[in-house]
Amino acid sequence: MLVLLSLLMLGASPPRDAVEMRSGDWHLLCDNWNACRITGIAPDSRNGRALVLIDRSAVPGSTYRVRIIFQGVREPWRELRLFPGNPRSLPPPLRLEFEPYGVPDIHFLVDRDRSVSRFLGLLAAPGRAVISASGLHVADMPRGDIRALLARIEREQRRHPELPEADDSGPRFDFEFHRVRQRPDRELPPGMHRPCGRVADRGSLGWQLDSAHRMWIVQCLGRSRIFVEIRDGAVQPIGPDLLPGGLPAGVAAFDPEEAMLTLATGREGRTDCGERRSWGWVESEGFVSVRVQSMPMCRGIPSEFWPDRWSARRWRVLG
Repeated sequence: MLVLLSLLMLGASPPRDAVEMRSGDWHLLCDNWNACRITGIAPDSRNGRALVLIDRSAVPGSTYRVRIIFQGVREPWRELRLFPGNPRSLPPPLRLEFEPYGVPDIHFLVDRDRSVSRFLGLLAAPGRAVISASGLHVADMPRGDIRALLARIEREQRRHPELPEADDSGPRFDFEFHRVRQRPDRELPPGMHRPCGRVADRGSLGWQLDSAHRMWIVQCLGRSRIFVEIRDGAVQPIGPDLLPGGLPAGVAAFDPEEAMLTLATGREGRTDCGERRSWGWVESEGFVSVRVQSMPMCRGIPSEFWPDRWSARRWRVLG
């Protein structure tokens, strides 16, 4: 049983430690593959604010990719303009060329290299830049020394580029997970009483991971508990020693489409900052670590936008 539940760290070892830097409203994190993300968001503002994600991989020749996210917005504006902090002494406003994507929030992908270059240049100007639509103020932009963060990316990626593997004779994917098609069970299995101890649970869901294993996530007060049920056997709780990277107190969820178990650990009881770990189930092997995301800025940034600190090399979902 312990062999079946043994959760192994498989796949390529991370080539280097993550790189992290902060400036004002901006946070830079480069993961173990030296792919970098700058995340920026202004402090709470009555004027509105935008979440800005600036990404670049370490593959030589890669360009920056910029996304602007307005949370809660359902309809895209026809025209967006970025105004520098001091328009009298700086270049004229930039008309953003973008393509909207993302539901339910609107994500604007800044289009064309020239627009991205000018966009980054205006963000580096003194004062807080703002975005407007049809002459109306839409959102304040983050402030900080973004030039220093971009220079750090250039320096780190020049030192440690992501080069092709010398030996490509191995498998194309390190992991293959199987999508879970069955509907989740909401009733706990017989014999599983009071999984939260003296406190009543706040709901539970169970998924059939493979022909011999079923996983249960039980929501307790302030944290989740995870169990694995062996066919014709007992229900075994998953403890800190059975998940790669440990099992800190946090809120767990399972995405059957991605076949991914996630655990979000907030800072000081918050849910908009902290760490988010993801594992996938490999039949006859157990859970394997796939991804670690983190966010130190507690400013309402949803966990799906947190940058990677560590990730496995390659995986895919089958079925």
